[in-house]
Amino acid sequence: MRYDHYGHEPNLVYFEASSMKELQEDIRSWQYSRDGKWLSSLSIEKDDDKFYCIGVLGPLKVEVVSGTYGHSACESSRDTGYLNVRVVN
Repeated sequence: MRYDHYGHEPNLVYFEASSMKELQEDIRSWQYSRDGKWLSSLSIEKDDDKFYCIGVLGPLKVEVVSGTYGHSACESSRDTGYLNVRVVN
């Protein structure tokens, strides 16, 4: 895996295939080989005779915390529907 100039692993992946079935097989194969990484979002487009996909990687671990990092309780808002979380690398 290549890293950017900050030492971070990229969070975007790209796939292309000649059919949706082939694209799905490629994505599934990629996910099984990535040791716990998963795609949190996918965008699939068809252009001429190919299917293209850009995926965003999800975090490896999500820790639920309160609105201020470091507290053990979590908070959610009924007004907004938001749950405060922190991504842990």
